[in-house]
Amino acid sequence: MSEQSQSSRPKRRAHIAWGPFAFTLILNVLVGWSLYHAFMTEIPAENQRVVDILLGNIMGAWFAANSYWFGTTLGSNSKTELLAKAEPIKERAP
Repeated sequence: MSEQSQSSRPKRRAHIAWGPFAFTLILNVLVGWSLYHAFMTEIPAENQRVVDILLGNIMGAWFAANSYWFGTTLGSNSKTELLAKAEPIKERAP
């Protein structure tokens, strides 16, 4: 392919899945709010177990959501999309 035809192709921007992005953003705010109140508010002893369970579940979801964005899953999904759109490789005759 010539240099001119490569440079005249429109540049593609990465597609962002807004659902997971919004979910992660909401979780980040929720984790910050939860941690602030867990350390700055006195929790009655009878409610401590409930707070521990809720905070544990929120932190688990937070870790999974952020692992998606900063781990290998997002890159793997992008690679799979690119490979699906790519032209098949033509084998050379021997």
